[in-house]
Amino acid sequence: MSDLTNHFIGLNTEYKLADGTTKRRLHLDGAASPLVMQTAIDARNALLPHYSNSHSFSHASAHICGQAHTWAKQTILDVCGADERYSLVSLGNGTTAVMNNLARRLKPRSAEKPIVLVSAMEHHANDLPHREQSASVGAQVIHIPLRGESARQGEIDLSALEALLKEHAGKVNYVSFSGVSNVTGIVNPVADIVALAHQYNALAILDAAQSAPHMRLNIAEYDIDFVAFSGHKVYCAGSPGILIAKSEYLAQYPSDEVGGGVVERVDYQSADYLKTYPEREQAGTKDILGLYSLAKVMAALRDYGLDKVSAHGAELWQYAAEKLSTVQGLFIYGQSEQTRLGALSFNIDGIDHGLVASILSDYFGIAVRNECFCAHPYVSSMIKEALWELDLDEVPEDEQEALINRKRGMVRASFSLYNTREDVDALYAALTDIVAKQASFAKEYNVTRSGAYLHKHFVVELSL
Repeated sequence: MSDLTNHFIGLNTEYKLADGTTKRRLHLDGAASPLVMQTAIDARNALLPHYSNSHSFSHASAHICGQAHTWAKQTILDVCGADERYSLVSLGNGTTAVMNNLARRLKPRSAEKPIVLVSAMEHHANDLPHREQSASVGAQVIHIPLRGESARQGEIDLSALEALLKEHAGKVNYVSFSGVSNVTGIVNPVADIVALAHQYNALAILDAAQSAPHMRLNIAEYDIDFVAFSGHKVYCAGSPGILIAKSEYLAQYPSDEVGGGVVERVDYQSADYLKTYPEREQAGTKDILGLYSLAKVMAALRDYGLDKVSAHGAELWQYAAEKLSTVQGLFIYGQSEQTRLGALSFNIDGIDHGLVASILSDYFGIAVRNECFCAHPYVSSMIKEALWELDLDEVPEDEQEALINRKRGMVRASFSLYNTREDVDALYAALTDIVAKQASFAKEYNVTRSGAYLHKHFVVELSL
């Protein structure tokens, strides 16, 4: 496919704005969920006339769906650079389900290896599951420091990681980290992190939720043990969470999920489970439609050129950083000498992040996200100095918490394959206007104690 940039549903969606005009929405929220590629819908529509459960081979539809499921798994493995050592398992609830699954299945290793290392920039999906499972057996999660300080933190500090691996030599169960930050777009040195983990006999888990839409994963080349991502981050709403794992580890640390499809024989007293992988992993009905549509999208990205996808993302992020940094009082979080992709988070002096995001939507039709992006520890570590500097002396004690809540967070614009320089220019113009007219805009909003800004006269209405 020669050009994918216009093959997305919703590029021309229009909304009525607070000033009474109607405007095409600019979607700058791809780090949460990007627009859906038309390829995903076409794939679903093509398979739907044949839809059936793939467990049976007794009729034509079951055969076709079984073939579609098999093709989809192999295609995703191929696009992700996984070789014959790897298997794919699809799970519900996106990357979160995959990480919970991994934390549970690797918990038995905690008896001999009671330490889990998780980077300090993680989304809750790649932090809380490890904490919960480790705590249940008396193991410990230690967060890997990042390079730099406070608002200028960068990628994972390889020296700090190695120091932790040495300190707990032979005791580290696994190292879990994101390839690309969902807050700052910082790209971590995946190959180096995996190599360090293996050097000290620890497993390596890559959270590729933000990597998969933007770059090659090179799973086999980097020798990654487990990779997790979600189809809804890869332009394919409604598709499942994806676990790509070395098959030997699936067998060595089996899943605790059981049900139809993973048994050889069951009677009232006992059950004999399959001993082949990944078949043993697929309890219950598979998300055939979701997996098939995701595979079609990933194949389209491969055919378009994954290097072109990465180059577009890097160029657009850099253009946005250069452009937005000229907005009066605007500060972009994070530092890195390397490429950054997707997410770009900022604050503007004197204007609450909730107000900025609300004005962008209500008056300019620009969709961004604000607050902490399900990465509270990371965001808090970058804004803590700004919170410490708040002057609360003249603020009544019963209003101080509300004030702090309004300041606890950032604005995030995140860029996807369909975004352009013109989108960045529109964001720049809107932010410049907000800075110039902040007092008049602020008069139109009420703010809740939690920090949410609600327009006094305008509400977006459901019109499906």
